This record gives sequence, structure tokens and C-alpha cells, in this order.
Amino acid sequence: MMNILIVTRENESDKKYGLGKSIQRIATEFKKMGHHIHYFSKTDCDSAHNKWHPRLVRWLPACLGVLSGAFSERLIQGWMAAKIARKGQFSHVWFQDPWLCFGFNAHYLLKATWVKPFKWGVSEHGLGSFAWAVKQDGLFLSDTLYKHLLRYEKKILLKADWVWSPSQSAMTLLLRDIQLSQQPKNWKVMPYGHPELSAISPNSPPNSPPNILALGRIAPAKNYKILIDAIYLLQTQYHIEAQLIILGGGDKNILMEYALKKGVKYPPEIRELLGRAEDKSIEQELERVDIYTSACHVESFGLANREAIAYGLPSVISAGGASCEVLGDGGWLVSHKAQYFASAYYHLLTNPELQMFWKKQALNAAQKWPNWKATSAHYEQALLTL
Repeated sequence: MMNILIVTRENESDKKYGLGKSIQRIATEFKKMGHHIHYFSKTDCDSAHNKWHPRLVRWLPACLGVLSGAFSERLIQGWMAAKIARKGQFSHVWFQDPWLCFGFNAHYLLKATWVKPFKWGVSEHGLGSFAWAVKQDGLFLSDTLYKHLLRYEKKILLKADWVWSPSQSAMTLLLRDIQLSQQPKNWKVMPYGHPELSAISPNSPPNSPPNILALGRIAPAKNYKILIDAIYLLQTQYHIEAQLIILGGGDKNILMEYALKKGVKYPPEIRELLGRAEDKSIEQELERVDIYTSACHVESFGLANREAIAYGLPSVISAGGASCEVLGDGGWLVSHKAQYFASAYYHLLTNPELQMFWKKQALNAAQKWPNWKATSAHYEQALLTL
């Protein structure tokens, strides 16, 4: 039996999406296999973050700039995780990003503990290095700081007992970012499982106005403005007025103002996904829309994309990142421009046969994906053979 400490910076809201949702599902399967799992998230040490985060932001070197907040958060989370690790008899410690290791290692260094009595590893959930992923989230990094962060990340990863990425596309770009020509033997591509959703009713009536759903936290990498542009083009060029629904946490004011200036008839409906990560609330949201869409062209996997396809929704998705690898022919992949999204929406909304074609494509593609039980068994085997 393994005793695994999973370390992540996700809060309760983050657990409803992508990374947090995936790792919690694997943790659940591990428990069913008889392993002991301690899932340690930001929620478990809120008081430490409230106390130390403002102080660290002030104390960290000025060269970090806007990065000081994100780095402080992981410094605290890693430090608190190390306190848990020192008290427990863990066989494995699994970090969900490399920056968490800094606070973790600092704690062990302060306690003059040079040898850790467990295997430890890192999952790189972005499309490439974590430093590059942070940059895609809109944080400015100077060239000098970016080089230092990549150097630190490479050092951490080469010391780890394992490094995992969710797709071959992500792994290839990670190797390029940190300048490795060969993939080390203990670095593996570890995809996520088949979303467990009921299939859409084949005769679901259309909505009026048509509802087009996007899912994920509000961040620059999601490119929600492109979707608003596409809704505007659908309205002005194709004379179809549709409602964009965005389910994701974050500041929605910028997007609402952008839509207002554009002049779309129906302002976007932007809100959090209701319910908890482990329930079926996502099915209720997918059931009430006509099309799923995503303009993120830097997905390392795209769990939300897979959820929509597993449900059987016609899905219009940016062709960038790992989407071609992960989704196969289950979604309509388009170039990363609003015009292509608008055109695809138009054809789906006006051609019932085409809409039915993409529903069938989605369900057929999803049947080929391994379920969470098989996926988690693959993870288990990788850890047991370290």
C-alpha cells in the first residue's frame, strides 16, 4: 500500500475545473485501490496564507514584480506541505507544479534534513514549462527573470523521481523549453481519464436564443474575447443572435465591458460552475446548451473539452496545443480566429444534419478513451515501479 501526499495550490473554486478535478478523481481511485491519500490544497492551510502571503509579497525581491503574489502562494503551500510530510510516513509526495518544491525544500533545509524518506515527483500540467504557462496567464516576465525561472525549473525536474505531462505535445514542449534533447526515462506522458457523463438526448430541442458554452477560469490563455468577437460576427454577418455562457471563476468585468462595446445583443452570462467538483453539475450545464466552444490554443490536455465531447455536444475548439492529439476527430477544430468560430457556429445552428454528425463524432471518439479506473491503474503502476 502506498501513502501519498498530493500537494496543490488549488482552492475550492479551482477544484471544479481541469487540474484540480483530474487529480481529485485519480486520488479517489487510489483510495478505492487501498492506498492512503492526503490531498493537501490551499483550503487546508488558509490561515497560513492569510497570515504570511501579504508579508512575503512585501519581502520578496523587487525583481519578481507581479510574480511575487503567485510565488509567495506556492512558497507558503510548499512550506506547509513539508510540515505535513515530516509528521506522516509517506511513501510518495506528488507536486502539482514545480514552484511548490521551493517552499517544501526550504523547510527541509532549515531543519537540516538532507535525505527525504520518500519518492517525490512533479506533474507539469501546462503546455510546456511552468514558467511559460505562467506567462500565458498574463503575468509579465522579463527575459532575465524568465531565464532564471527556467533554470530553477530544470534543476527541480532533473532531481525528481518522476515527471509527468498529460500529453505528448506538452511533454515535447517542456523538453524544448528547458533545453533537453532527449526525454529522461522517468519522465512519462500520463493522460487523464474518460469523463463519466451521461450522453446527450439525440432529440434535444434547440434553445432560443441559441446557447454557446465555454468553460474555464477567466484568464488571458482562454481567449474569451475571441468568442465574444465570434458571437458578434454571428450576429452581424450571419444574422443569428446567440448567447455566450462562460462558466469560470475570476473577474468578469473586463469581458462584460468588451461585449458591451462590441454591441452583442445578448451580453455573456458569466458565472461560477455550481456544485462541487465530484458531482454531476456539469451535466446540467451541458444539457441546456446547443454548442460547446473553446478558443484556448495552448491546452496541454483540455478536460473541459473532453467533458463536452463525452456528453455528445457539437464542439467548436481551437486547433492549437494538444487538442488534435487529445480529442481526435471528436470535435470541430478550427483556426484561432473569430471568423472561423462564427462560421462553424452558423453551420451547426442552421444544419441539423451537420449537428447530428458532430454529436455522433463526439460520442464515437469518447468511446475510445480509457476510463478513470484504467487511467488510475496506469498511474499506480508508474509509482510502484519507481
